[in-house]
Amino acid sequence: MKIEDVSIEEVNNNQLNSMNQKLSKITVIDFILIEEVEVSYHTNELIALCPMTLIPDFYSLTIKYIPNNYIPELKSFKFYLLEYKDITILHEHLAQKILRDFCSVVKPDRCEVCLKVNVRGGIQTEVVCQK
Repeated sequence: MKIEDVSIEEVNNNQLNSMNQKLSKITVIDFILIEEVEVSYHTNELIALCPMTLIPDFYSLTIKYIPNNYIPELKSFKFYLLEYKDITILHEHLAQKILRDFCSVVKPDRCEVCLKVNVRGGIQTEVVCQK
């Protein structure tokens, strides 16, 4: 498939579908400490598909958050992230979807997702979103 053969309308429809796609459930565990802490998770193993070329994009993902009542069980979170390898999604939407899905189950007091895209075409891309 050539980029020229993909219409903007197709990409837009695909992004709406990607943002609404249900992925594996992130299981939560009760957070029972009283002190406020900031937790940070980092992985260089996130992969998703470019919606224009269907070529895999490789990402470095960092999530920083202040737990409220829950923390994610990390194996379930890893399985959730692995599902993106088959999903076509733009970088900006990927960061927002991860933030939305993470916050909907973990319910942190504060959360930040930082998504760094491996350099493509000489352009370094980083997407940061917060809730």
